[in-house]
Amino acid sequence: MQGFLKSAGLASLAEAKIQRDPKKGEFYIAIIEQKGRDTQDVLAEVLPSVIKSFPWPKSMRWGAASVRADALRWVRPLHAILATFGPETEDTEVVAFAVDGVRADNFTFGHRFMAPGKIKVRRFDDYAPALEKAKVVLDPARRRDIILHDAHNLALAQGLELVEDEVLLNEVAGLVEWPVVLTGEFDAAFSSCQRKSSGQRSAPIRNVSC
Repeated sequence: MQGFLKSAGLASLAEAKIQRDPKKGEFYIAIIEQKGRDTQDVLAEVLPSVIKSFPWPKSMRWGAASVRADALRWVRPLHAILATFGPETEDTEVVAFAVDGVRADNFTFGHRFMAPGKIKVRRFDDYAPALEKAKVVLDPARRRDIILHDAHNLALAQGLELVEDEVLLNEVAGLVEWPVVLTGEFDAAFSSCQRKSSGQRSAPIRNVSC
C-alpha cells in the first residue's frame, strides 16, 4: 500500500478514490491532474538533452572546453542552433535554450565563402529554399546526384569514360555544400591509366570542388 501512495504522490488513502468493478471488486485509484505547459517550454527543456545525447558514428570536442571529459561532442564544431516553433499561419518564435554557451535563434548560415551572411528562418518549409539561395544544397542525395550527373557529362564531352567510385562519391557528397564538378590534367608520365584497344582513354574524374 505504501508503494501505491508513494508512486501516486498521495499522503494517505483518504486522498485516493475507491473504484468498484463487478469482477475485480473494490480497489483504490489515484486521480492525478497536472497543469498543462506551453509547448515552447517543454521543447526548451527537452532539446538540450537531445542535442547532447545525439548519436554520431564519429564525434569530436573542440575549443577550450575540449579538455573537459563532459564537454559537448558533435560531428563538427557547433556554432549555431536554429530552433523555432509556432502555428503555420503565424510567425514563429525562438525556442529559448542554450547548449554549451550556444543559444538557439531563428537564423542559420549559408555557404561560408559564397554567401556568408545570416539567413533568417521561420520554419522548415522555407529552410531548404533559403539555404539553396545561399549556395547550400541541403539534401545529401541530391548533392550526390548532381556530382554524378555532372561528372558523366564532363567525361562524355571530353571523350572520356567515367570510372564510378561509390565510396568516393558518397564521401564527397558529404563534404561539399555546393557541388561543382571540375576536370584537371597532369603529365601522362605520372598516369597509370592504360589505353584501350579502341583508342578511347579511361580515367577517373575525382577533382570535385565546392
